[in-house]
Amino acid sequence: MDIKNKATRINLLDFHTRPMRTFHMTWFAFFLCFFAWFGIAPLMAVVREDLSLTKEQIGQIVTLELAKVQKRLGEHNLTIEVSDEAKHWLGEKGYDPDYGARPLRRVIQNEVEDILSDGLLAGRFAPSSTVKIGLVDGKLVFEGGTVEAAPAEDAPTLAAPEASGGSMLFAAN
Repeated sequence: MDIKNKATRINLLDFHTRPMRTFHMTWFAFFLCFFAWFGIAPLMAVVREDLSLTKEQIGQIVTLELAKVQKRLGEHNLTIEVSDEAKHWLGEKGYDPDYGARPLRRVIQNEVEDILSDGLLAGRFAPSSTVKIGLVDGKLVFEGGTVEAAPAEDAPTLAAPEASGGSMLFAAN
């Protein structure tokens, strides 16, 4: 038997060969990942509380999302003014401790954009008007210069015009 050109032993601490470098990098990476996960897993609840969004940060996200809505409404010469109470309500409704502010986009879409788009399509808003969004009895209320309002059955309900001008109030159902 010829053992002249065959490996007869393995030097585990030899980092000069590619197989040994690969071996050591692999077990070291596994060691780090495995013990890092099991070291942090019991602390996940504590870490989540420390890393969750503050109310101020949620308010900033609400303002940024409403600015995007305002930009899209600019194409229709329509502006919105949102009260601080309405912003706070949107932030409270759109925040989830597990998902953070991810549901906020959908809340703004359902509670603000859908009402505004229905109003635009129905011709409830006069050109170059401003829609004021407020909060009354836990519901968003949209007040703005309107043209004739003829709501559909599933559209937002309209109230009588205010005495101060031709504006109308309507709230989401």
